[in-house]
Amino acid sequence: MTLVPAGTLVLEAAASGRAVAAFNIITLEHAEAVVAGAEAAGLPVILQLSENAVKFRGGQLLPISRAAVACAEAAGSPSACTSTTSRAPSCSARPATPDTAP
Repeated sequence: MTLVPAGTLVLEAAASGRAVAAFNIITLEHAEAVVAGAEAAGLPVILQLSENAVKFRGGQLLPISRAAVACAEAAGSPSACTSTTSRAPSCSARPATPDTAP
């Protein structure tokens, strides 16, 4: 699978009358565990970075953002990344494109 826009996962879930889980992650191990659970369940997942994650990481958003994106890209099920912090519009380490913009 590959990294997909969070909005795509939400729209697909809504269209089929289900939800998509979004989990706040703080460490690489959290991201790996969430992705492993999604793969085991055969379901999509959204990895989220919150303001608390940024605080926990000493204000450094980029390293955990890149780790989350790498986990999502390597996932065996559709996975997305997003940020709930005002410090970044997205947890993607790449510039947003029209299909990935928040």
